[in-house]
Amino acid sequence: MVFGCVVEWWCVQGEATRRREQELVKLRKDIELLTVQHESSEASLRKRHQEAIAELNDQLEQLSKHRNKSV
Repeated sequence: MVFGCVVEWWCVQGEATRRREQELVKLRKDIELLTVQHESSEASLRKRHQEAIAELNDQLEQLSKHRNKSV
């Protein structure tokens, strides 16, 4: 009787461990995917930011040239 309970407990623990390991693998994959998505979003935002800064600098140059011609 005791031996049967020990074997059953060991089997239950083994199954629980396998489920936790599967969940851990899934979570690692999810984190990896989210990291890639985040890095892609960050790169896109950086590019848009740089383009906006360049556009504003062009506008400032044009205004400065126009103002210098007026003076």
